[in-house]
Amino acid sequence: NDNAADASVGDGQPETLTGEEAPPSQIAICGAGIVGLVLALALHKQTGVKPVLYEQAPAFHDGVGAAIGMYPNGLRVIRDISPDLLAAIREAGCPYEYRRWMRHDGTEVAVASEQALVRRDDGLHSVGIRRWKLQKILFDAVVEAGIQVHFGKRTDEVRIRPEDSLVEITFGDGSQATCHILLGADGARSKVREFVATETSNSSRLKYTGTTCLFGLASWPRPERGICFPSAITTKCHACFFPINDHEQCFQFHFPVEDKERNEATWGVLGAKEGKEECKELASRLRKEGWDEEFLNPLENVSHVVRFGFSLLQPRLGNWAFGPVILLGDAAHPPVPYLGQGAQMGLEDAGTLAQLIGRICVD
Repeated sequence: NDNAADASVGDGQPETLTGEEAPPSQIAICGAGIVGLVLALALHKQTGVKPVLYEQAPAFHDGVGAAIGMYPNGLRVIRDISPDLLAAIREAGCPYEYRRWMRHDGTEVAVASEQALVRRDDGLHSVGIRRWKLQKILFDAVVEAGIQVHFGKRTDEVRIRPEDSLVEITFGDGSQATCHILLGADGARSKVREFVATETSNSSRLKYTGTTCLFGLASWPRPERGICFPSAITTKCHACFFPINDHEQCFQFHFPVEDKERNEATWGVLGAKEGKEECKELASRLRKEGWDEEFLNPLENVSHVVRFGFSLLQPRLGNWAFGPVILLGDAAHPPVPYLGQGAQMGLEDAGTLAQLIGRICVD
């Protein structure tokens, strides 16, 4: 089922501007991913303004993508928007309860309660959740709030018009939109960031970190409730496993791959047959190197596989804003995933930015 079957959803500025220019929106957001959707909801809560969202995907689909961990600092932003929204996300996810650090042979090194991350019993315990389920919950909330989302709108160019100081966005289909404030939540390869970097004379570029990840979903339950971090010196890799419900889990294997050996053509979602074959081969190799079956069973029961490399901005951006154009999330500070905080930092950006705009920019 599609979350959005039409090119645009909600009410607000027309999807395509032709002929006479439509009036500018007060706030526009490029990117309707997890961070962009939360930002729209937070702005509506803090300011009463309904921003306009522009998303490059043609639609959102159920069952797509892997999984994500949601942690107390990100869930706190959700709770401040709506306790009911928080409850819906927790209902769709699976609580961790514990986190374990282990050797590859199954030896437990340390264990800690996730409760330690929460100051009190306020419903902010860490959960694993399918990404599409999280996105659907947020998207449904955006639609219910009457916030417009335009699909098929890949941002190609951003500029500030000298004649009226409006921000002008040009999309891949040739259409344009204008706004008073533009918020860039368009990810690590952000086009909005290109504008900010150029205007602030910043030469930041994404640079490969030397680590490639095999990321998958498996129809195999975790033997013990919680997130687990096994590592091995002999295999020269580390991994992460976390539950997304009582009978499925998500896994990540991180391998060092030198820059000269990386092949970006192989990054992305793997076909069903290719993904299963690669995971089966990996399980066979790790079994010979002494990995416990707890970590191999998911590889042999995989349902969805993605391969990608990690990149960071080099050098870091000195400015996350230029005039009325502001970056947040991966557009401003794409992270490596080892702390599970990429999305959470973006959500904190969204909550903080919404409060600042509400207090400073809106009467």
